[in-house]
Amino acid sequence: MTELLVERKCNRLLCVVDHHCCTQVDWRRSDILVLDGVFSDDELDMLERVAADASFEGQELGFDTEGYRARRRATVESDAIADVVWARVSEHVAPIAKWFGTRAEAPRLDPPVTEWVASSSNPRSRFYRYGLGGTFFLHQDEPWKPRSGVRSFLTALVYLRTEKPCVGGETVIDGEVVSVEPGRIVVFPHALPLEGRAVEGGEKLVIRSDVIGVALRTRHLPSFEPRAFRSSKLWRTKWSAESDRLRQSRC
Repeated sequence: MTELLVERKCNRLLCVVDHHCCTQVDWRRSDILVLDGVFSDDELDMLERVAADASFEGQELGFDTEGYRARRRATVESDAIADVVWARVSEHVAPIAKWFGTRAEAPRLDPPVTEWVASSSNPRSRFYRYGLGGTFFLHQDEPWKPRSGVRSFLTALVYLRTEKPCVGGETVIDGEVVSVEPGRIVVFPHALPLEGRAVEGGEKLVIRSDVIGVALRTRHLPSFEPRAFRSSKLWRTKWSAESDRLRQSRC
């Protein structure tokens, strides 16, 4: 376990300094969380290598000065990326219900949101690369629903380094302005409206991930079994017997 050297709280900001990094936990509101200093250089290198190898496609949201799409997207299926993001946000996102009720309306679900548990990050990551003038119009993120009893509740945006540092391009979440800082993670409910301001210089590279929830009152063992959730105490106590029974039936 990492030895903590300093822990300082002042209003909304918590700074934890250890042997490797300084993590800043900034609750802008009860439903908008900004994390800085959470990635090592090796982790950022890994994420940026994935982006460099990804196949980006242009989208109909404007053009930059060179005539290419100002905003391009690539989708990458990766447990490694999901694990890295989950390791950084997991201690801050539970319970899921705490994110709703102030400005973001809780989704109407059966069972209700109070009976869902955060389990992992989405293994499907969307990379967005913005050129000069690239923007993202006002919208709300859609949840990811791979099957009944499994769905995403929160967006997690990860800002990456670029060869030409980004100028402008701030993300505005329900009126809260978040600047582009490499290595920063921003977490908020899908229900909050957001937009991306125009990139005024350089390039902007961001990953959209999600925080996945699993319903507790699930009749059958979910087929979606992220590693982080399988190793949790809840999994061991609630579903381990059912898991063993299903494995035996397959033999």
